[in-house]
Amino acid sequence: MRARRPPARGVRCPHAQTVWWGRDVSDSLRLTADDVLYTCLPLFHTDALNTHAHAMAVGASCVIGERFSATRYWERVAESGATAVCLLGAMVPMLLAQPASPADRAHRAWRGLSPATPGSAWEPFRERFGATLVDGFGSTETNLVIGATPGDQRLGYLGTERDGFSARVVDDLLDPVADGVAGELVVRSAHEFAFCTGYLGESGPGPTVWRRTGDRVVREGDGWFRFVDRIKDVIRWRGENVSL
Repeated sequence: MRARRPPARGVRCPHAQTVWWGRDVSDSLRLTADDVLYTCLPLFHTDALNTHAHAMAVGASCVIGERFSATRYWERVAESGATAVCLLGAMVPMLLAQPASPADRAHRAWRGLSPATPGSAWEPFRERFGATLVDGFGSTETNLVIGATPGDQRLGYLGTERDGFSARVVDDLLDPVADGVAGELVVRSAHEFAFCTGYLGESGPGPTVWRRTGDRVVREGDGWFRFVDRIKDVIRWRGENVSL
């Protein structure tokens, strides 16, 4: 009998972690005070919770939609006046599957943060909706450790290390593997409290400790990271891990 996956744990996120999320994502998306961000992700989701931080970092505006609707998404983006959107990769194929509509281009959004977007969907999304997607790696426990920008990206890749963060690819013994070889991603921050301080009921690691992510990735020789899969089997529903 296979062991049950442990239930999700509450993460202790210090205020400084949110500040770093705002600084790093606003820089990745090249936000300015003239921008308007739009998200319709649920507010238990790190991306949605931190959207206001992305806006506050540069003095931009933020609009939070009631819920995701593939059929009305671009209408709501237009109504919000958004110039940038926050998506999950699972939402991109849903939007591309909708019938073509005048609303596809009747908006101001020209880029969007969309982690875990299939590489094959990037160009069709940009050509149809006029918005360039930016990928990256982060989690509730960490921050935007790896990322790209609208003007510097590679289809199907997470990006490169962001300033102040470090990333390695290791084997089962936590020894670094060669570039081009798949292994587990471990990450570290040089910024105090840019990562979580641990889980509820547990003491957490300090800011200089390498944190295991459970993600299998490949680092290319030029520093670009590519996601392969999760180390352990998981069930995802609407972009979220499900505890069994």
